[in-house]
Amino acid sequence: MKKLVASLGIILATSVPAWATASFTCRSDQGVTVYLGAFNGPELVVNTVEIVAGDTHWSTRNVDAEQLVILQSFSDRQRIIVDLSDPNVENIVAKIRLFGADEGVDFVLAGTLHMPGIGAYALVCEGP
Repeated sequence: MKKLVASLGIILATSVPAWATASFTCRSDQGVTVYLGAFNGPELVVNTVEIVAGDTHWSTRNVDAEQLVILQSFSDRQRIIVDLSDPNVENIVAKIRLFGADEGVDFVLAGTLHMPGIGAYALVCEGP
């Protein structure tokens, strides 16, 4: 009986809610690609971002890229908003604004990427 109680205690202590992951790939007509990774729990929480524009690559996780830090992230059923900065949190590097709509099985997601001093891009996204 003691083993059963101990086993149940371990199982309960190590149990966590199942969080699915979601990913979106957004592209612009100018050749810019944005990858968003997120936890899809009660709310969508963006936890990784990668931006590729030509030979330049920015990322929150890839050490071989220009480093980004997620300053803030917000999502609801109709939009995803992410602001990114440099690692020292001195300058805004990118602002991502995505808006979605769904009707039955149809889902669309599109928006903008604004990179101060670099450019502004219209994005069309796929995923999750």
